[in-house]
Amino acid sequence: ESRYVAFCEGDDAWSDPRKLELQVGFLDGNKEYSSCGHRARVVSEADELLDEYVPTPGMWRDFTAEELQQCRCWISTCTLMCRGGISFPTSVGNVTNGDNVVWSTLGKHGHFKYLAAVGDSLYTRHAGGAWSMKSPIYRTLAHADTWLRLARYYYDAGEEGLASVFLLRSREAMGALQIQQQDRGGADPGCGSQVS
Repeated sequence: ESRYVAFCEGDDAWSDPRKLELQVGFLDGNKEYSSCGHRARVVSEADELLDEYVPTPGMWRDFTAEELQQCRCWISTCTLMCRGGISFPTSVGNVTNGDNVVWSTLGKHGHFKYLAAVGDSLYTRHAGGAWSMKSPIYRTLAHADTWLRLARYYYDAGEEGLASVFLLRSREAMGALQIQQQDRGGADPGCGSQVS
């Protein structure tokens, strides 16, 4: 069993030779943290460095275990290191927004530390990316599905507080979609009007 696990998908890259050393050093000395990460610079398909980062600057910070559990965070996968031996729930199923399942599970094991000292990883953004090309309705349904599955998972585990959080997140996602449809003048006035 590995002490730590670091992630890097095939079209992304690490650039700081000290990355793993710094992250392992932090986790070795701070047992109350389940994970740590940093920022990544966005690279175009043509290998051009863009003046964009993931996560966005507002998320360059630490997250409490509670924020992780509730997915009130944004962590770039290609920067993430977590402790080994953490079991991620298979009963949630194959959701589109799988990062949320990872973050919520990490929150059960501790906090997340943002390490500004680690140099940027490189995150490749594809012009026709599978997510960015989807319609707002698809993205809303995907998020709502993820929140509902997490709600069921936590309800079945006897954690009704977290189940309620994710039920509300699902409702918020659907409410945002309804507002977008109304702004465009395309909503059915009766659609969703009975939700309370």
